[in-house]
Amino acid sequence: MNVPTSKAELLKAISTQFDKLITDLVEVPIDRAREENLEGMWQQPA
Repeated sequence: MNVPTSKAELLKAISTQFDKLITDLVEVPIDRAREENLEGMWQQPA
């Protein structure tokens, strides 16, 4: 991914990446959306 060199390129890159993120997020089942299971996930002390 190239670094945007103008405001217009930056806005386009943000929009494109956001659209890709939303496309991926809609595939996550709602019951797994808040699951904390990534390796290295920080746990707040009890």
